[in-house]
Amino acid sequence: MIVLWIILGGLLILLFSPLCVTIIYQESFCAKLRFLFLTYTLSPENAKEKNDQKEKAAKKPKEKKEDTDFQKDQSQWKKLFKERGLGGMIDLVKKFMEQVTPPIKKLLTHFLIKKLICEVSVSTEDAAETAILYGQACAVIYPAVAMLTEAAKFYQFTVSVAPDFDKKKSSVNFELKFHVLTIWLLTAAVQTLFRFIKFRKMEKI
Repeated sequence: MIVLWIILGGLLILLFSPLCVTIIYQESFCAKLRFLFLTYTLSPENAKEKNDQKEKAAKKPKEKKEDTDFQKDQSQWKKLFKERGLGGMIDLVKKFMEQVTPPIKKLLTHFLIKKLICEVSVSTEDAAETAILYGQACAVIYPAVAMLTEAAKFYQFTVSVAPDFDKKKSSVNFELKFHVLTIWLLTAAVQTLFRFIKFRKMEKI
């Protein structure tokens, strides 16, 4: 009985412990994940090391089963594209997004965002191109931030997108710090999985 209580207590600690995430992008990308006493940092150096390992693994002969599975998946998507065409595939993506958006939005309500800084300066060598790129950046960034601010709880946030016709290169200053309980991540993952299975059955994929 004592063992069961210990196991239950351990599960409760894991489920109700926050996952703390820090994402920074300036000249390069860096992300840090912290859960209980464990910390993992993702940086360009780590990514480069993983790519080197993948290249070494790619040089080794692959198993026949892996090749067969890859060819099967590839042929399935080719067949789907041939049957539905580009318009059908775009419609398929829209329907998929409609299925997975509700659990993601619900997950965002459990986010506690301690800090959000998104400062984008849009610049190119051509003024007309700068204006077009500025419009595209606004169309992506502001709706995404609006969705976050409507759903999540904020302590501090600063968002600005501006064109700079004097410079020739765009710059980004992005920093995001938030935490969320593990139980909400698992709940969203399970809901998304069930919706994905339902989506595949509906679309016969």
